[in-house]
Amino acid sequence: MEEKVTLLKEKLNPVAFLPISATENFGLNVLLKQLVNLLPESPPYFEKDALTDRNERFFATEIIREQILLSFKQEIPYSVEIAIEEFKDTKNLITIRADIYAARESQKQLFLVTKANQLKK
Repeated sequence: MEEKVTLLKEKLNPVAFLPISATENFGLNVLLKQLVNLLPESPPYFEKDALTDRNERFFATEIIREQILLSFKQEIPYSVEIAIEEFKDTKNLITIRADIYAARESQKQLFLVTKANQLKK
């Protein structure tokens, strides 16, 4: 084994050579420490109080999609897509106008005809 390690060190000339085994849980702590030491420092990408890198429109689409899937149960597949067309954030009210896209014509009919009341929810 030592011969292989020596040969690899000579051929590759690595910054560090750390024999590890994930199955034997050998050398993993040393690898982690070495990786952390080699990582460059950089300024943070986000503010400390930032909860996510997504904007409000993204969450609006996800909430609308979730409510559609919950309301229609098994009748609507997960291929439903939402596109926010208008997003107005005023002091007391957020107004959202969104388009709902379905993959097949039969799914569109289900939205428009048989479940119109649930869609209004």
